[in-house]
Amino acid sequence: MLRLEGWRGTSREVCPRCTPTRRASPSVRCDDCCSNEVLCESCCVAKHTEHPFHRVKQWKGTFFQRTTLQALGLVMQIGHPSHEICPLPLPAPRSFMVLHTNGFHPMTLQFCQCNLARQAGSRYQQLLRAELFPSTVLDPSTCCTFRLMEHFHLLTLQSKISAYDYYHTLAKLTDNAGLIKPYDRLKPFLRMVRQWRHLKMLKRAGRGHHPDGPKMTRPGELCVVCPACPNPQVNLPDNWETASDDIKYLYTVVVALDANFRLRRRAISNEMRDPALGSGWGYFVEDNRYRGYLQDRTEDDEISTCTGFAALMSANSKFTKGYATSGVIVAIDARHGFVLPNGIGDLQKGERYSNVDYVTGAMWGLLPPDMRRVISYDIVCQWAVNFASRAKMLPEHIRLDFHFRAHKHDNHDQYSLHFMPGVGRVDGEEIERNWSRHNQVAYSTREMGPGSRHDTLEDHFGFANWQKFIGIGPTLKRRLKDASIEKVAQDRIYDDFRHHLQAENVRTWTDAVLAWEKDPTLPSPYCIPSSGITEAEVKARLLEEDAEAAEEDGPNADQVSPAAMLIALFDMEEQQRRFKAKYPRQSSGQPQRTAAVVQKRRALQLRITKLRLLQAAYMPIVPQLLARRHRLPHAEELAEDEMLFFPSQLRADNLFACTPGIVEIEERLREGQLHDALDKLRLHLHIKTRLITFKDRNVRNQVANTRARGRIDANEIKVKASASKYRRAREAKLALAGPGDWENKWRVLRDTDVRTMKGDIVEDSAVLAGAGIPSSAPSADSEGRRKTSWIWLSADVTDEGNPSGMNNALRVEFLKARARCHRFTEEIRHIREEQRRTFVSLEKDALRWDTRVFAPHQSDASVREGLAAYSAEQANLRRCLVQTYRTMWNTPITEMGLIAFDEGRENDEDDLVPAPINVEEEGNDAENGDPMQLVDAEDTDADDDDLGLDSGNDSDID
Repeated sequence: MLRLEGWRGTSREVCPRCTPTRRASPSVRCDDCCSNEVLCESCCVAKHTEHPFHRVKQWKGTFFQRTTLQALGLVMQIGHPSHEICPLPLPAPRSFMVLHTNGFHPMTLQFCQCNLARQAGSRYQQLLRAELFPSTVLDPSTCCTFRLMEHFHLLTLQSKISAYDYYHTLAKLTDNAGLIKPYDRLKPFLRMVRQWRHLKMLKRAGRGHHPDGPKMTRPGELCVVCPACPNPQVNLPDNWETASDDIKYLYTVVVALDANFRLRRRAISNEMRDPALGSGWGYFVEDNRYRGYLQDRTEDDEISTCTGFAALMSANSKFTKGYATSGVIVAIDARHGFVLPNGIGDLQKGERYSNVDYVTGAMWGLLPPDMRRVISYDIVCQWAVNFASRAKMLPEHIRLDFHFRAHKHDNHDQYSLHFMPGVGRVDGEEIERNWSRHNQVAYSTREMGPGSRHDTLEDHFGFANWQKFIGIGPTLKRRLKDASIEKVAQDRIYDDFRHHLQAENVRTWTDAVLAWEKDPTLPSPYCIPSSGITEAEVKARLLEEDAEAAEEDGPNADQVSPAAMLIALFDMEEQQRRFKAKYPRQSSGQPQRTAAVVQKRRALQLRITKLRLLQAAYMPIVPQLLARRHRLPHAEELAEDEMLFFPSQLRADNLFACTPGIVEIEERLREGQLHDALDKLRLHLHIKTRLITFKDRNVRNQVANTRARGRIDANEIKVKASASKYRRAREAKLALAGPGDWENKWRVLRDTDVRTMKGDIVEDSAVLAGAGIPSSAPSADSEGRRKTSWIWLSADVTDEGNPSGMNNALRVEFLKARARCHRFTEEIRHIREEQRRTFVSLEKDALRWDTRVFAPHQSDASVREGLAAYSAEQANLRRCLVQTYRTMWNTPITEMGLIAFDEGRENDEDDLVPAPINVEEEGNDAENGDPMQLVDAEDTDADDDDLGLDSGNDSDID
C-alpha cells in the first residue's frame, strides 16, 4: 500500500504517451485507470476525453496531490459524437458540477448550438443522452451520472442508506481532510433522486410506451403485482365461476391488514410545498381525496376497545406530539406478501376506523371482482363491528357493497384461519415479517416532507414486491415441499384418530363441524363448554364497567383504567412465564445469556418499564418500592424474574396509597384465573391419558416410540404450567381475601393431586426401563382402589360416568386434527394452482410487452428503437423466469416421489400426495360463505418469538 503512494516504478523522465516530436515530463497519475502510467498533462487530458469522471493526482515535488481534470484543461463536449468539437459551442455555467460514484467533479462542459442542435436536442436532452441526469430542465448547473443514480438507487433499496448519508459519503470521497470548501449540492441531489425514482416506476410500468404518457396513469398502475394471485383477466380459466364446489376455494383472495407505528413523520413542510409525484398511482392512496375524507371524520374513535389492545393503543398514540403522521395502515396479499395497489394510507393519531375503512375501500376496488375474499386483521373483532354502516359513508369513488359474517363475541373460532375452509395454510403473519425490512427506513423518512416520504416509501415497497416477484419460484418450491411432507404426517394422525374413536362419535362430530363451516353463527364445535366465569370473561366485564363509568363521568384523560392496567399486569405475568419456559436456566442455575436471549430479555424489560408508567398512576407506592428494592445488595434481577407488584403482593399499609377498588379488581381476575387454570389442567391430564394409552397399545418401533414420547413430554410441560398458574392465582387470592369458604372450592393443589382420572398412569416396562425407572414400580391403582383427585370432582358427568369435559376435549382434538389435514390438502392444491397461474401470468405479461415493441405514436426513430429494445428485454426476462421455474418446480416433486408438474394436463388429487395416503373428502363448502370473510390474525400460526403474542391453542397435542 505504501509503494502505491509513489511513482510505482515508472519513469520520471519522459511521458510514455508523448510522440517522438514532443517530449514532456510526466506528472499526472489516474487513480481509476487500470494502468500505473504517469503522464504529462496534455496526454492525460487526451486519454480521459471518454473518461471525464476519473480521479487524478499531480506530482508536487515530494508527493502526489489530488487535482481535477478540469484544472488540467479537460473540456467535455456533448451533443456531438466522441472526439468531435462543436463549431458553435454553448458553455455551461462555470459552477457546473457532476456527481459520480467516486465523488464530485467540477466540469467545463459545452452544449451544442450549431446547425446540428435540432438533432442534438435541448440542453437537458443533450445531458440525458450523455447519461447525465440534470437537476432542472431550465438552466442546469448540477448533474448526476446515470451510474451514480443506479448505484444509489439499488444501494438505498438494499441497505436502506439515506440520500443524506450517501451524499456526504461522496463528499468524503472528494475530500476527506476538509481542506476544500464543501460543495453545496445536497438539495439538487435530493430532487434528482425523487425524480429518478418516479421515472423508473413509470418506465417499468410501461407508461413510456403509452401514447398518452404518464398523465393517463390509473390508480395503482405503477405497482408490481403478484403473478400467483387469481385474476380473471389474466390467469384464470374462462369457466372459473362455474367451477365445482370442491375446487372453487382455489379462487380466493386473502388480504392482511396491519398498522405500523414506526413509519412516522414529523410535522415538517406540507402537501402544498411538497406534493407527492403521481399520488395514487402506486401503493399509497390518492392523497387529496384521502385527506378530504378524513377532515370530515375527525371525531372518529380509535379501534382500542378490545381488551388485548387497550394498553397497546395508548402507547402507540401517546408519543404523537410534533408528528403529522403517526404511522401507516397497510394491506398486503397474505399468501405471498405483496403490498396491494392503493393499499397504504397514513395514520394521523392511532388506528382510527376512518383510516382503515378508506384504505380498505380503495384497495378493495382494485382487486379482481366477483371473487371470494378473506381479510385478516389483528383487531378485526373490533373493526368489523358496524363496518357495513361505515362503508356506506365512504366517498363515492370507493364505495362498495360489503357483505360479511357478523361478529359474535361468543364464537371467535369463525375468525381463525386454522378452521376456515379453503384458505390453506395462510398464517396471517406475513405482514408482520414485512416490517423488519421497512422499519429500517423509518429514521430517514420521518424527517421528510409528505411528498418526499411517500415517494421514498413507494420505492421501497415496490422493491420489496419485485424481490417477491422474482423469488416466487423458490418460495412456492419450498412451500410445496414442506406442505407435502407435513400432510403425510397430519394424514396419519387423523387416520389414527378415526381408527380408534367410536364410529358414532366420528359421524356426530363430523356432521357438527360441517354444519358449522356452512353456518359459522352456530355454536363452534371447537369450543369446550365451561361452567363458571373464565378469566377472559372477567376481563371483558371489567372493561365494560369501565366504559359505562366513562360515559357517566365524561372522558378520561389517561385513557387507561385501573382494570385495564391490572389486565396489562396479568398479561405481563404470563409473558414472564412463557419467557422462563422457553429459555430455562442452565443446569448450573445461571440464566441463558446468548445474543438472542439477551435481546429478547431486553425487549421484555422495555415492556415492563413502559407498564410501570401506567402502574404508577394507580399504585403510586410502586416507584418507591422499586427504588428500595434496587438499593438492596442482592443479585441482578432479570426481566423474567422481576416482581410486578400486584396489590396481592403489597402490605396493607401500602395498599392505602393505591386507587380504591383495585384490590377487588384483582380478586375478580384471580377468580377467573383459578377457573381457567384448573380447566386447562383437567384438559391436559385427559390428553395425557389418551397419549399414553395410544402409545402403549400401538407404538412399538424406536422411531415411533421417540415421536410419541416427545408428544407426551410436550403435553407434560403444559400440565406443569397450568398447575403453576393455579397455585400462583390461589396464593394471590388468599392474600387478598384471606381464609374463607372459597377455599372449599379452590383447594390447595399438591403434586399428588395432579393426576389423571385413573390415577398415575404407568407406561410399559420398556419405556420405564428407558427412563431409568425400575420395572417393579407400582402400577396404577385398580378400579376398586383408585382414588380420584379433587380436581375432577367439580367436572360434569355424562351418563357413561365419564367427565363430559373429557369427551369434549377429545372432540376438539379430533376436529383440530381433521382441520389440519384439510388445510394441508388445500395448501398443496393452492400451491399447484399458484404455480399454474404464475406461468400464465408471466407468459401474458411477456405478450403484453411484445405488443409494446411497436410505438407508432413516436416520430423519433431513436426513441422507437429504445422503446422496442426495452420491451423485448422485459418480455425476455419473463420468459426466462418461466423456463427457470419450470425446471425448478419439477425437481423437488420428483425427489419426493410425487408426479412432476405438467402445465398442459389436468392434475387430480392423486398428483398432489403420495398414493398410499388416503384423504377423506367430506365436501368443502368454502364457497358457500359470503364474498368477504374476516379472520383474526392473532389466531394464526405465527412464530412466538414475540412473547407478547400467544401462537397456538393450549390444547394442541402435536
